[in-house]
Amino acid sequence: MAKILIAPDSFKGCLPAAEVAAALIRGLHHQGHETRSLPLADGGEGTIEALTRADRELLHHDIHVAAGFTKGVCALALDEHTALVEVAQTAGIEDLTSHSPGVLDRSSRPVGEQMLWLKEKGFDRLVVGLGGSCTSDGGLGLLEALGFRFLDAAGQTMHAVPRSFPAIRSIERPEELPAFDLTILSDVDNPLCGPGGACHVFGPQKGLEPADIEPLDREIQRLYALLDPSFDRKLEDLPGAGAAGGIGAALLALGGDLRSGAEAILETNGVHEHLEWCDLIITGEGRSDHQTLLGKVPFTLANLGAAKGRPALLVSGAIDPDSHAELKGTFSAIFSISHGAIDLEEALAKSEQRLEQMGDDIGALLNLSRS
Repeated sequence: MAKILIAPDSFKGCLPAAEVAAALIRGLHHQGHETRSLPLADGGEGTIEALTRADRELLHHDIHVAAGFTKGVCALALDEHTALVEVAQTAGIEDLTSHSPGVLDRSSRPVGEQMLWLKEKGFDRLVVGLGGSCTSDGGLGLLEALGFRFLDAAGQTMHAVPRSFPAIRSIERPEELPAFDLTILSDVDNPLCGPGGACHVFGPQKGLEPADIEPLDREIQRLYALLDPSFDRKLEDLPGAGAAGGIGAALLALGGDLRSGAEAILETNGVHEHLEWCDLIITGEGRSDHQTLLGKVPFTLANLGAAKGRPALLVSGAIDPDSHAELKGTFSAIFSISHGAIDLEEALAKSEQRLEQMGDDIGALLNLSRS
């Protein structure tokens, strides 16, 4: 009987990490193996869930989100003065509907509004998980929520949404900027602007048309040049500034300290004690490709396991065949729960069943290897 640590990320758009782990565990238990569940996240969706414990309070309130409607969101109190915020709660791409504003009219302002709400509740240390955002405004909407004023040539206040950027000629800093101690969780190290920046790399998935990418990139660069004198650091080339459509830049401008989301969450969840206990790691994610090896949860966990002599298996919703050889350099074995062509709706509906079957198959193979 093997001791197996089950530590997946969520299968985005399909199953949260806890349900992925539970399905694999059911299958492994058919074969008599001992397991521990450690659902994980990387700072995006599921981060609050991964760090929720009985002694940590969920902080609920209603807010008008970037997708264009009001909904209940939450943060997580980590201690008396520290709260965890997910950008995906207030500016999440999964919230988008056919009635949502287009990307040129979406603002990261709700992220800043949630920060202010937490400040009023006594939380002045914030851990902000980036990822899964629907905005591409360079984080300027967040700064607007904190009191920055964006003015046109006539001195009239403009809303900080991409459609308005070309008309903005000056930016006024508030006399009293709310003070936060900020930790930023992100596994994206892209700069704010340029070919590797927020608009070029992440804009299309948020809805930016090809013709809008370069003009918006130039406008964000211009506006941050106006903002530079307001801050203690130059943001243009800082790694991570391009995360979450540029929200990373706004948080870095406010003095935020960037950390790997995967590493921080693994550390907070006591991963080293779990690695001492286990013989084997099973991790996973919704889709695995070359980006998996750029610091995502499965890659980070596999490397920590390798340092302790614990092999890692990767179970994913889908595997990019062109990345298989690269992935095998990190994971001892790679499994996909997708078996040939299948309707998307059917694939989503059968994911739990297939994960349980995969757990059973892996457990049977482990038993064979030990017989």
